[in-house]
Amino acid sequence: MLEYLKLLISQTPKVLLGIALFCTLAIVTPDALLRDIGFLPYTGSARQWLYIVLLFCVSLLISHLLFGLSSVFKGRLNGWIIVHRGKKRLKNLTKAEKEILRDYIKGDTMTQTFECTDGAVLALEYEHIIYRASVLSQEFTDFPFNIQPWARQHLQRNPGLIS
Repeated sequence: MLEYLKLLISQTPKVLLGIALFCTLAIVTPDALLRDIGFLPYTGSARQWLYIVLLFCVSLLISHLLFGLSSVFKGRLNGWIIVHRGKKRLKNLTKAEKEILRDYIKGDTMTQTFECTDGAVLALEYEHIIYRASVLSQEFTDFPFNIQPWARQHLQRNPGLIS
């Protein structure tokens, strides 16, 4: 019995749906029709097991659905958290960080080149306000950094944050 449960658990949602549909049809089909197609001897005594298999398949399908939805919502939630924390961080910038971000907005550019050892640049990168645009350096330590689109919009709407 345990082997059958393990076998059911390992099935894909497509297979589980097929098994669930088969069980449902075998349960709800009238006995007269099952007798006519020669299937009554197989379902008559096994209906209680068909109910159990059906419930198990449906519960597995629901768990597959919830797991799939959770991964979608988790990604969106993480993105929302990053933006929320970033906007909060933009209210507490150092002078060096303000200067870096001011050049993005006043220069009307998405990309600037900075030394990868600059602490202010690394802090903004760590907070997901800017990101390294390329792994190729210019002059060994200079890398291009892009500003996040949400940060750019927020700073354009609130220029006092970088003044």
